[in-house]
Amino acid sequence: MAVDSVNPKLQFGTIFIQFGLEPQTKQHPQFNGCLENKGKKGKKKGKDGELNEEDKLKLKTHEVETLKDNLAFRKDLSRKTRAVYEELKEKLVETNNQIEEIENVHKASSAYLTHQYKTMQNEMNNKIHLLETELIATRKQLEKTESLLQQEIQDKKRITMEKDDRIMDLEQRLVNFQTGYDNILKSTFDDFSKRLNEKKFSWENKSAQLQTKNKLLLAELGLKIHDI
Repeated sequence: MAVDSVNPKLQFGTIFIQFGLEPQTKQHPQFNGCLENKGKKGKKKGKDGELNEEDKLKLKTHEVETLKDNLAFRKDLSRKTRAVYEELKEKLVETNNQIEEIENVHKASSAYLTHQYKTMQNEMNNKIHLLETELIATRKQLEKTESLLQQEIQDKKRITMEKDDRIMDLEQRLVNFQTGYDNILKSTFDDFSKRLNEKKFSWENKSAQLQTKNKLLLAELGLKIHDI
């Protein structure tokens, strides 16, 4: 079988069964740890229940580092996948060359070697069947790996969208909080000023009444204000 028949779109998959590897894209400890830390830091609140500027900066910095780690991990996975694919390709070429050599020996064999040839032919057919079976299994594994890779890409897009939505929500909450705080502060100040003016007016009235009362009392005693 020609190696070129392998779908080029599957070149980024990993031949995990052939080389005893297991997919680890969803179990990368550094990537999972970053996501967990991100969830924890996202819950930190400031004094008024909102993230302060320093925490927001730390959160965004952490998110950037998480994306960088994820990108580096994907690049490393792609490199390893390509190396495994090339190794399998070389083995398939070597196997096809061996099959062609056996066929050439068969054509050049004489009648004396007919019995030996038939025995070799049976062995060769068994090997071909085994190789075809392994190749089919390998292609299925490649398709599965490609599907997992596409799922990882979709998960990355979803995480990015969720992060952007959360940032927008936090920013909107901050704006609403600032607006509400300003309104409460203005309302409180206006109410305080109103009460202060009312108290001042009441105090001035009482003071005037008290002064008038004192003047009358002094007049009854025969005293004048300028004599005191």
